[in-house]
Amino acid sequence: MVSSTAALSLLRDATRARREVAFAANGHERTFSPHVLGTKDGAWRIFGWQSGGGSASALRAGGDWRCFTIASVTNLRLSDGVWSLGDATEGYGLNCIELIDTAADLEYAAKSLQRAKRRPHQR
Repeated sequence: MVSSTAALSLLRDATRARREVAFAANGHERTFSPHVLGTKDGAWRIFGWQSGGGSASALRAGGDWRCFTIASVTNLRLSDGVWSLGDATEGYGLNCIELIDTAADLEYAAKSLQRAKRRPHQR
């Protein structure tokens, strides 16, 4: 098991370098392209594009935007897969993070955070 400090370090590095990661969360193995690492309500969270693996809710063909608390992530490791920009036409609503620590594209993440703050509250 990776410690939370080691997980944060690995996720910061993977986000900056645009490297895909793999991990288990909520009972499912996942492949994931981290886009934004930050906090909300005192909990560390990672937001990004899940391109493979399982999910309790349906994963669209090609992937979907997802957010996980770091506390729910186990077996975290770098993947040999290709980091994905995600569905750029859809953009992303950054509702699960209030304070950005690291982002693959800080300017885009900051704009998404501002858009999310103007919308009605969603979790």
